[in-house]
Amino acid sequence: MNGWRNCSTAMAAAALLGFSAQGLAAEGSVSAQSPLSRQQAWQKAMAKLPKGAVVTNSRCNDVEIGYSNTRYYCVLTFTEPVGLTEEEAATQK
Repeated sequence: MNGWRNCSTAMAAAALLGFSAQGLAAEGSVSAQSPLSRQQAWQKAMAKLPKGAVVTNSRCNDVEIGYSNTRYYCVLTFTEPVGLTEEEAATQK
């Protein structure tokens, strides 16, 4: 009986955190910078994403570093399926 109770508690916690019964999702972030443009910083960050990741949020900032020089920074937050094969992850896109 205790095992069932622990299982239902875990399922309730997963539901509260937004996980589906098909597979849990891991969350992470990647960042990149560029001295040339915001678009290049974005592209560099996108290139760092794990295969099968889905971008859930993004943020880009321009930072003046003096003498009319600007650095462009982008941070992408993503989720990716956990416990699925690569084929299953590809079909969820």
